[in-house]
Amino acid sequence: MAGVPTVGGDDDILVSIRNLKTYYPIRGSFGARLLGREAGYVKAVDDVSLDLRRGEVVGLVGESGSGKTTLGRTILGLTRATSGQVFFDGREITHLSSGSCAPSGATCRSSSRTRTRR
Repeated sequence: MAGVPTVGGDDDILVSIRNLKTYYPIRGSFGARLLGREAGYVKAVDDVSLDLRRGEVVGLVGESGSGKTTLGRTILGLTRATSGQVFFDGREITHLSSGSCAPSGATCRSSSRTRTRR
């Protein structure tokens, strides 16, 4: 896969994650929020790198609040990454728009459902 860094030169990598970070701003006092100031950041995902090869299964374990769900959501593009890169089948997908995520020019559609009251 051109452009995707691989470990050991294996070309069978399906998903490659490099230095992925997802930070959430912490807002301080009411006055600071009014001024738009941030008190710091929660580092939900901090510098994760891994390769997932075709046919491989990975289990992600950790304590409650350790960032497992945020990592998954960031990889899938449901949560915006602060920095880093996610490659799928050799193509960078980190900052794709929802309409450009499918292969061969097909569009991706949201699976949200509209409820009607009866």
